[in-house]
Amino acid sequence: AKNYAFSSFDRCSLANVASGELKLWAHMISCYVVTYIVLTALWRYNKEATLMRIAFLANSPRGGPSHTVLVMDIPGNKYGTLVWYLRELVGSTLFVMLPKSWRKRILDKVEEAFGKVSELDVAAIARGADLTIEREEDRHRGTTPSPSSAQTPALVDGTKAQPSKGTATAVTSPLTAAAALNTKAAEAVEAQKKTRATGSLLRKRVYSKEVKPNDDKLDPWKQAEAVLGDAAAPNAGAVQDFIHGEMEFCYGRGCVASVNPVWDQSELEGLLDDYTKTKQLLEDYLDKLAYDLRRRKPIKKRLQVTVIGPTLGAWGIKNYGVKPVKVDAITFWSDRLRQLADQIHVSQANCLQRPVPSAFVTFQIRATQVVLATNLHHHDETTWQATLAPEPKEIIWRNLRMRAWERTLRTMVLWGAYVALVLFFIIPVGIVQALIEVPRLASVPVLGTIVNLPVIKQVLEGIVPGLVLLIFLALLPSLLAFMCRLSGCVSNSAVDFGVVERYFYFQVLTIFLGSIISGSLLSQLKLLQSNPGAIIRILGVGIPQTATFFINFILVAGIGKAGIKHLRLPGLVIFWLLSKMASTPRARARLWADQYTTYGPNVPGYTIAFLLGLVYCNINPIIAPVVLLYMTFSVISERSCSCCYWLPCLCCWVQVAMLVLLSIKGFQWVPLLIPAPFITLAFHVSCLVLFNRPWTVMSAHDAAMLDLKDATDRGDEAMSQAELQEIKQMYQSPVFKVHKADIDDLLREAAITSRRINGG
Repeated sequence: AKNYAFSSFDRCSLANVASGELKLWAHMISCYVVTYIVLTALWRYNKEATLMRIAFLANSPRGGPSHTVLVMDIPGNKYGTLVWYLRELVGSTLFVMLPKSWRKRILDKVEEAFGKVSELDVAAIARGADLTIEREEDRHRGTTPSPSSAQTPALVDGTKAQPSKGTATAVTSPLTAAAALNTKAAEAVEAQKKTRATGSLLRKRVYSKEVKPNDDKLDPWKQAEAVLGDAAAPNAGAVQDFIHGEMEFCYGRGCVASVNPVWDQSELEGLLDDYTKTKQLLEDYLDKLAYDLRRRKPIKKRLQVTVIGPTLGAWGIKNYGVKPVKVDAITFWSDRLRQLADQIHVSQANCLQRPVPSAFVTFQIRATQVVLATNLHHHDETTWQATLAPEPKEIIWRNLRMRAWERTLRTMVLWGAYVALVLFFIIPVGIVQALIEVPRLASVPVLGTIVNLPVIKQVLEGIVPGLVLLIFLALLPSLLAFMCRLSGCVSNSAVDFGVVERYFYFQVLTIFLGSIISGSLLSQLKLLQSNPGAIIRILGVGIPQTATFFINFILVAGIGKAGIKHLRLPGLVIFWLLSKMASTPRARARLWADQYTTYGPNVPGYTIAFLLGLVYCNINPIIAPVVLLYMTFSVISERSCSCCYWLPCLCCWVQVAMLVLLSIKGFQWVPLLIPAPFITLAFHVSCLVLFNRPWTVMSAHDAAMLDLKDATDRGDEAMSQAELQEIKQMYQSPVFKVHKADIDDLLREAAITSRRINGG
């Protein structure tokens, strides 16, 4: 085993303080001082963030996300259920070779099996409940129920079922049906109040005659099927009316301004990509030709493209055959764009017949939105899940097709993959860092002389290990964002926040804890094997010395990474390369369009540096100005970033680290530091209770106040037709915003340019 060698830099840390010295008082007092300063600042920032959020929502336009909720897992539509997935599987390529009769038989067996399971579950609950109620009534009456009354089925209003004559009357509206049920229930309760039964028996009788566990009014799917029918894909208009009626039934008549259902657009996504790409190619080429014609530059040869018919489907085979052919670019792109527009128009009509179990509901006032977003809409939490609607441009439309069970399953699987990534990430980092150790490189004949140079040696020991760790960490945000999208996040903001959360905890586990363990224990494995009792001394000396690694890591991240980020060198290089390939002003302008700033890779870096500074400022004070330098570079390079993702409970690491180290150092007054972690935990709980919900949703009081402000400013309550049309366009997928008339001007320009080139 090797012994720790003290450098001049280590004399500034706690490792240089002998056990039991009075100097340890300064470290313990500094722990309380840092805790007080941090918690005070966090309390002030939490209050300011809450007020800033209210101000932001108050300035939001009417009818947008401030008045809209996203309702998911709408019952009555079998899309996304397990039976639906099995039906799609049987109809897919896996079973396409089977005869049609066999596939139909498999589908019937699947639906029959699921139907029997659900019927058995409901019947078991009903039998147990009915038996209990009948026994209670028999005990009070001393009579037995008549078989005829037990065998006669009860309707949802508690009356006996009568033989049907002719066709049954369809339920036209859930609001009307629910009102009728409530009226009959009230009449039954009033009739039972006239009896001489006791209060306890009266409650049992009302429960037994009005609502039973197998009653249809308790099953959201049965209620939905009564309105929508039992079809696999309900009618689009019926779905919209059903959602509208459900919202008005629960939150008042006239409260809904607009209902925008979400449709299955999987058929359109590939067509939209081809349409956009073809349109951009034609626009760029026409711009280039127009530029050349303005300069009177002769066009010697028209551009031709190679077309492979089978890659374009039946249309390509019909027009170009199966062999590769060269055709005029303008003619091909114009024909292809026209064909894609027609195909998109047909597919749009087909997609509008396949609603998915999600919809955007816009209310007339904010108060109704707050009530729906914060309350439990239905006791069955697998249906009618409501959240605040994201910004329209941030929506991930394909994730709106998922149901609750699929999102839960995906989330569990991906969290398992995340845990595996955390556990195995340190292995490649450790291997690379071991390969670039100075003694290992010095043993190489060619590199020995170069590595032993003082400047090169200091760089390899101080900067390169942290640089290797930063390179590996730079690959993580993209991977974590991909995992968040797979888990079912419905907006880019949710994905970005998921990356921030996972990336931060990843760095806490791998950089903070991993580096402490590897720097303190792994290098002393031989000493631990020979003398296990020496672990206390190893930790007491090794943990303070890991501050050197963290200081170098923060310096590399602050000066090197923040400087490169401020210059935006990667983006500058990519833009320079793409601008060279973009031959027209429209193509170059497209490079700057729709830039999206993500906080996933940035905020965790700030918070991990802040965490390291808090923990080690009581161990090695030199880290405090290093963190200040890091934050200064970060503020200069990104003034608009609100680096506020900081959990107060993580401040406990300051007290825990000092408790461990002072105990190892034999400081007899360590018990005075025990209250510090509990103070921090209490502060964390109070912050969660007081600020978590205001950060997530608006309060009813603030919503009512803003609604009053809107009514005062506008003078009317109901939204106009222009506003409703704008909302409809706002929460409509881009695949439905493509119209055949959008390319008329472009095709006309292509025809004119083609004639000019031909000399016409």
